Amino acid sequence: MGRQGELIKGAAWLAVAGAVLMVAWWAWKGDGRSSTPLPQSRNGNLPMGASTEGYDAPNAGSLLLGKHLVAFFPMNGDAHDHGPEGHHGSITNATWDIDRLGQANCALRLGGRTLARLDVPLFPVKSPGLTVAFWLHPFDVGILRTVLSHDWGGDGKFQINLTAGRLIGRFRADGGVYEVTLPGIVPHRWQHVVFTFTPGEKGVVEAHLDARYTVRAPATGRLSSSRHTLTIGGIQPGVPGLVDNLRLYNRPLTTAEVGAVYTAEGGSRDGARPVPWSFHYALTSPMNNNAMYHLRYTNHVQRLVEDRREPPIAYWAPTESGRVGSLYYHFNFGTNRTRRIYLGSYNRSWDYNGTAQAKGRGAVALAGSVDGDTWVPLVDHLRPEPQWGGPAFFHDDLPSGLLGASNFWLRVEMLAINLPPGANYSPARHAESLTGEEGKYPSLELKVQW
Repeated sequence: MGRQGELIKGAAWLAVAGAVLMVAWWAWKGDGRSSTPLPQSRNGNLPMGASTEGYDAPNAGSLLLGKHLVAFFPMNGDAHDHGPEGHHGSITNATWDIDRLGQANCALRLGGRTLARLDVPLFPVKSPGLTVAFWLHPFDVGILRTVLSHDWGGDGKFQINLTAGRLIGRFRADGGVYEVTLPGIVPHRWQHVVFTFTPGEKGVVEAHLDARYTVRAPATGRLSSSRHTLTIGGIQPGVPGLVDNLRLYNRPLTTAEVGAVYTAEGGSRDGARPVPWSFHYALTSPMNNNAMYHLRYTNHVQRLVEDRREPPIAYWAPTESGRVGSLYYHFNFGTNRTRRIYLGSYNRSWDYNGTAQAKGRGAVALAGSVDGDTWVPLVDHLRPEPQWGGPAFFHDDLPSGLLGASNFWLRVEMLAINLPPGANYSPARHAESLTGEEGKYPSLELKVQW
């Protein structure tokens, strides 16, 4: 078949070109964390909005990077300490990988099963206060994993564990053991993490995430001097993922200083573009923890099956009331450039407000892009104000602004509100398995002309 006038239809096109679901879309505008404070944790940690004072001061971060620095491990292909005291380490079963800036062999890659690790023997803690700062890119955030340990099994001074999307930092002082819990850790994304211990009768332990949020908990006393082995990963079970730019300071950094370090290190360019994930694999493998964790905790969508219907129907829906859930599809046409694209997408929402069912309200939006950055609205029931209820079908040729490229991205956004806890249905949904009259519309269909 010649390319001129060729149409690739429905499932056949999807099988050849590979419909890809983009589930790690943490763009600088769309990660949802810049306007939502971290929740108060169960152990009494108090959320505190991070101040931006001093973040943009000229050279503030550059000057601070070396001030009060005890050790610095840039992970640039070796385990050398580039700090003033030269506490060099050694690696076991670990390798090197691409860092958050796209540089090869500039991040430490750890694997939990092999106990991969970096050990720094006899690493001293000599001050009553401390800061531990590093970049973390975990592969799995569910099971309890050890990220850093200063011989916590003995009488070391700090330990940082990852479990259920939370980092727990513990410090051992002469007043006792104190911890702070930092939520919001997601897999397959670089995040900048800072833990500090401030000594004194009214001291605190703090944790910072991406220089945006701070959580704190009270602490008492001082860190005593000790010399123990510092281990990155490798403590059973060790964390699987990437670690970069570990810095340790002999005093607690302020919130503004944490922001200055983040800025000086260039922030994170990771997440500005989506990470590919197979739509069909995620759709047909609901028990795959990695796939479903991506969907639920990165894009805030879930796959629901309403078995009360006959026959049962399955669809994608938001995970919680009041939060927008998003799905991203990516179609790559290789060297071909599109002349015409027909898109068929089935999305629906309902408005049960004031009805006897009281099942909440839903709204949906659909947008396309040729680069994954700039979006052209196709159906938008979310902006400027939600239009509750009604179909959000799109069965038409795409506008000219989405043609002439070798790629096409599709974004589906869904919002549901006033849902009761534990609801097994949603008034906003996408990609139903349809029957009857509505079944004549495929859940997703693409026809392309070169």
